Amino acid sequence: MKTMKCEDAQALLPDYVEGELDDTLRETLREHLSACPDCQRQLQEMERLRSALGRERVPDPGAAFWEKFPDRVLQAYRTELSGASRSRPGAGPDRAARWWATQGLRLQFNLALLAVFAVGLGASGILSYEVLHRNAREEAVRDARLILEAALSMRGYTISQISPVLHNDAKQFHPQTVPAYAMTEMMSQLQKKYADYSYKDAVLNPTNPRNRAVGWETEIVGAFRGNPGRGEISGVRDTGSGPSFYLARPSKVASKACLSCHTSPEQSPRAMVKIYGTNGGYGWKLDEIVGAQIVSVSMAQPIRNANRAFFTFMGSMTAVFAVLIIVLNVMMSTMIARPREPAR
Repeated sequence: MKTMKCEDAQALLPDYVEGELDDTLRETLREHLSACPDCQRQLQEMERLRSALGRERVPDPGAAFWEKFPDRVLQAYRTELSGASRSRPGAGPDRAARWWATQGLRLQFNLALLAVFAVGLGASGILSYEVLHRNAREEAVRDARLILEAALSMRGYTISQISPVLHNDAKQFHPQTVPAYAMTEMMSQLQKKYADYSYKDAVLNPTNPRNRAVGWETEIVGAFRGNPGRGEISGVRDTGSGPSFYLARPSKVASKACLSCHTSPEQSPRAMVKIYGTNGGYGWKLDEIVGAQIVSVSMAQPIRNANRAFFTFMGSMTAVFAVLIIVLNVMMSTMIARPREPAR
């Protein structure tokens, strides 16, 4: 039979005194006790204590004791922590640790949970705000490209379908045959219903004064003229009604047919000169960039939609957290703060 060590034997003594060991362990322990005076003395002390206490179990302290038990343990921990802090020679009081130790367990739990939520909500808020506002800008970009392509389609339709039918002569000039005029008129009709969209064929030296480039439009035309290979310019500018996204493409004299009206007043149709005069729209050259086709889209509505979605998301996150912290507090009260009564 295997020899038992003293530490193993002493660990079995309480069960031996209570008569709860099985036959094999009891016999092994007896053999060890017969040869170990130290373990015999411990057994004798346990038996005397057992005899003095009798066989009565320790009485149940009652529900009131168990209700206050967690608070008593926590108070003892605070007292020990405070005493240890004061006993450290040369060390100043750790105010944060002492303050934290003086708070209740429930408050500590809620403060920790609130800190985690604040960090998570802040990170989610920053990310969602950036994503929603980037989507708002992309929406404005898509709308601007759609409007510009529609205007260019009208330009192609005018050149291929309208100009061959309406002939200009010395007696009569039809502005509907001019692509820039047709595009501007078409977009003006659209703008009556959708005021957030606008189009302009901005020209430095236009025949029609309404097409003259002004202010920021002049800078865009200058950028295209300074870099003829640049195909597109876009950006956001502030207006009286809020930020506005603009998309511009160069307006270039790509056909010799354009020069029949824009070389000089003498070479232009007399009916056209009679309508627009001789002050502008002449001296153009082939392949010259004379202006820019600019579409502007208001970003006020997309930004409002993005902000509405952002606040809805943040409100939903806050509501979910509020429900979560209530549920966790209820669970803590029922499962932790109120321990099960001990078996009688």
